[in-house]
Amino acid sequence: MSLVERRPIIGLVTGNSRGSVNAEREFHEQLAGVADIATTRVPLFRISYSDLEKLIENLPLAVDMLAASGADVIVWNSVTGSSLHGQETANLMEQRTGLPMLIPSIEFVNCLQKLRAQRIALATPHGVELSLLEKIFFDRYQIEVVKMVPLVKNATGDVREIDNVTPEGILSRILERDFSDVDALVFDNPACPILPIIKELEAHVKKPILPHNQVLMWAALRRIGIPTDAVYIDTYFR
Repeated sequence: MSLVERRPIIGLVTGNSRGSVNAEREFHEQLAGVADIATTRVPLFRISYSDLEKLIENLPLAVDMLAASGADVIVWNSVTGSSLHGQETANLMEQRTGLPMLIPSIEFVNCLQKLRAQRIALATPHGVELSLLEKIFFDRYQIEVVKMVPLVKNATGDVREIDNVTPEGILSRILERDFSDVDALVFDNPACPILPIIKELEAHVKKPILPHNQVLMWAALRRIGIPTDAVYIDTYFR
């Protein structure tokens, strides 16, 4: 009787909104046959500074569940949430589970530093408060956000606004801007569907494009020693 080889397991901590399904779908579709995905969902109905602090309070239970599932690495897909306390949050979760914990704010920094990108455009569905939080976070690493591209008009923090962001809407916003003065374009939200329009984005932006989910996938595969060629952004680092 032959034994089935165990695939590595990536544990994904995500939100409970309809838009969060995009992150799960991308992980499952792109990493099919490469890694298995275990998911836990943390309630989040509004996105504000105080709501993100509450979200962080629920992280220990989420990572405990993923550790019990046999995950080899855990990723949390919130740039804004992970910008609040940075690597400190990951360190606390790693101490709790004994597993590597990757957070997107730090992984974006790692990718941008590899690209030597010091001036970036940030495409975000968030309002002023959280956009500023991310800008301050990047500033700590000498990465300047020189251009903000709002993907939601007059964002209020309701997650349903992000749920309703479409590829066509994203493309329309990007085509309105000039990116000649930046080194890279960052998409900071896992719910935003970027891959369906990536060719059109590349043609207009003409700079490295870092979609949130792709950055986390690439980092997770590298952490567990799996080839990263299935991930879109891998072409930037060959």
